[in-house]
Amino acid sequence: MKKVVMILCLAAGVYFLFQGIDVLMTTARGESIYRAGLLIPAQDTSLLIYGSGFLLTGALFMTGPFAWKLISKSTVKG
Repeated sequence: MKKVVMILCLAAGVYFLFQGIDVLMTTARGESIYRAGLLIPAQDTSLLIYGSGFLLTGALFMTGPFAWKLISKSTVKG
C-alpha cells in the first residue's frame, strides 16, 4: 500500500511539473488556455503565477514521500 501511494505521488508530481513547464512555455497571449482542468488567462503575469504554482505543486508531490520516509525514520519509536 505504501508503494502504491508513493508511486501515485510521484506520478502526480511528474504530471504537475509537466503542466507547469507547459504553461510557462506557452507562446499564446491574449486568449485563454485550458491546462490541468483550469482555464488560465494567457497574460504574462497569469502564466507566470500558474506555471510557478504547478511547478511548486509538482515538486512538493515528488519530494513528499521521500521527506515523509525521512521524518518517520528519525522519530523515536516507543
